Amino acid sequence: MEKNEGLRLWVNRIVAFLAGGALILIVMSAAAVSPVKSENAALKTQLEEAQYGAAKLLGEARTLAEAKNYGNAQRVLATLFEKHPGTAEAVDGRKLYDAVDLTVKEMDRKWEAASVAVRADWEAKAAKDMRAKLEETRMQQEKDMSATLSAGWNKAKDEVRLAWENPKS
Repeated sequence: MEKNEGLRLWVNRIVAFLAGGALILIVMSAAAVSPVKSENAALKTQLEEAQYGAAKLLGEARTLAEAKNYGNAQRVLATLFEKHPGTAEAVDGRKLYDAVDLTVKEMDRKWEAASVAVRADWEAKAAKDMRAKLEETRMQQEKDMSATLSAGWNKAKDEVRLAWENPKS
């Protein structure tokens, strides 16, 4: 019986030690994880604001519009409207968007008016280039044909001479 009591005592000690360790681990995790989670959320918000801040987006859209990169300017402004709909930057952005949209429509209208003439010029240049390449290819083929005929003549001239000297008809 003394053996069982001694064994039971050791088992109880080990179980108590494991339970205490698990409890300490749970308390430490909760104490360490909670502040880290809240700090992570704050950093995420700061990062998102730095990436998608209203002033930053509006500035980027203005820069793109000045560089005549209208498609990307419109995409950045759309992000501004989505992320910061009620801000003063969104109001300024709407004015910029309207100006960019008007510019794009005007450019499209001019393109439509000029595209027939531009296409004709492009086709004329392309046809000229194709003719030049075709002529270059034809000249190379003539050269290659002459070389092939010369090589063939050198191989066949003895047979042709014999046939010429001794006609069988």
